[in-house]
Amino acid sequence: MPIENEILTLENQGWVTSIRLPSEKPEASILLLHGWTGNEQSMWVFARGLTSYFIFAPRGPIHAEQGFGWASPTKSGEFASFADFLKVTSRLVIGQPQSAPTIKPNICQST
Repeated sequence: MPIENEILTLENQGWVTSIRLPSEKPEASILLLHGWTGNEQSMWVFARGLTSYFIFAPRGPIHAEQGFGWASPTKSGEFASFADFLKVTSRLVIGQPQSAPTIKPNICQST
């Protein structure tokens, strides 16, 4: 049985994910996504005090120099676009293998 607020790291179908169960009935779920050269442990500093949320932080599937990422920098050295991130992160359905079709999420963008 997990200890309250303990961060657990799981591996399932090629995804490595750290999760933290809520200390009470969850208000909502929070997804923590790291940047280039991060990993599943990088973003937990932002989750302090959020004990009533189910929080999960997956590891990006692309190997970086010192860590992982979600989208590789472009050849010209520019950062990846939002669309580049969507190609990978849209597969973040629990248990969905990388070969499965991607899901187009409904994303609201401010104008």
